[in-house]
Amino acid sequence: MVAEHIAAYFLDEIVAVSDHTRDNLVHYEKIAPSRITVIPNGIDGDRFTGPLAIDAKRAELGLTSGPVIGLAARLMEQKGIIFLLQAMPELIRQLPGLQLLIAGTGDEEANLKGSASELGIADHVRFLGVRLDIPDLIRTFDVFVIPSIWEGETLPLGIPEIAIGLGFGALFLASYLWFVKTFPMLPSPASLAAREPGLVTVRVTVSTHGH
Repeated sequence: MVAEHIAAYFLDEIVAVSDHTRDNLVHYEKIAPSRITVIPNGIDGDRFTGPLAIDAKRAELGLTSGPVIGLAARLMEQKGIIFLLQAMPELIRQLPGLQLLIAGTGDEEANLKGSASELGIADHVRFLGVRLDIPDLIRTFDVFVIPSIWEGETLPLGIPEIAIGLGFGALFLASYLWFVKTFPMLPSPASLAAREPGLVTVRVTVSTHGH
């Protein structure tokens, strides 16, 4: 943060990838809004919606029939992945077949792998490293989880997404997974978030692949 704040004084124009990022730059870095231009990340949504044999892709990954949650991100502190790992024991207690897929690499990779072992969840967590098939990989998830402390963004995934703040609710996520798995024909369960204001934000773009 300090480096960014200092560097900003030497720049004529600053690019933010979202309105949220721009607001943070204004609030925390005290950068004048007039110096910031928002250019959203360019994502080809069609890559997430083309034909794909989900069951075959899951078999290729060696996944069982249990529910699958996951994320694709740089394994850095700001991504908050440690909070997701810390919630996993409670999630597994309620959903014994639950599997977590983590795609990506980064400075926290070794620490996260160590934490998975220490928490006794290594058999339920798979670190996939760098992947060139992210659009297809993500579509094998029942739920895409964004546990970021900051830098959280959503994608046009076509599957349920859960963005989680610092007050991570393992019980809420377990309930949500059970809901979308048991009642895929019902409307979005986003209203469940209203029970815990400020705890968790749920973004649902529907499609549970029939799992």
